[in-house]
Amino acid sequence: EGRLVAGLGVGHHLSAQENLAYGIRYAPREERLASLEDCAKRLMEFGVPVWIGGRARTIEIAKEVGAVANLWDAGPEEISSVRADYSIEVTWGGTAAQDPDSKGQSSISQIADRLTEIGEAGATWAVCTWPAPGSSPEEFAEAVSEVRRRVKGSPAPLAGEGG
Repeated sequence: EGRLVAGLGVGHHLSAQENLAYGIRYAPREERLASLEDCAKRLMEFGVPVWIGGRARTIEIAKEVGAVANLWDAGPEEISSVRADYSIEVTWGGTAAQDPDSKGQSSISQIADRLTEIGEAGATWAVCTWPAPGSSPEEFAEAVSEVRRRVKGSPAPLAGEGG
């Protein structure tokens, strides 16, 4: 209950070789889109929340079936635009820090700034890679706490409790 989210997409031409390497057929785009829609509907019939990744037609499918649109590395403007244009819940995935320092480290403030912008733009969840090799879970927790302090009370919080 509430602990499983199905993240679906159609793949990209860059992932075709990965499919083929594992013996998985890489179907034509229209076939993959139809399969995505069918799979999303079936999962939702069983009460499984569905996030559909991608742009354009996949966002339309998400709206049609009542799923969530997941935008990878989208900026705040794109998040706001998708929410407004499609009247749909939007989640975000990507790397929280954009410009690591010379040692590859990203400051807590920089990460909090990025995630705050994403939350204020209307993303209800952020699924992010921890950007700095060698950084600790404590640093990540500190960044999340900072974002929650900043976004708390906004009309579209970044994530609910436990998110």
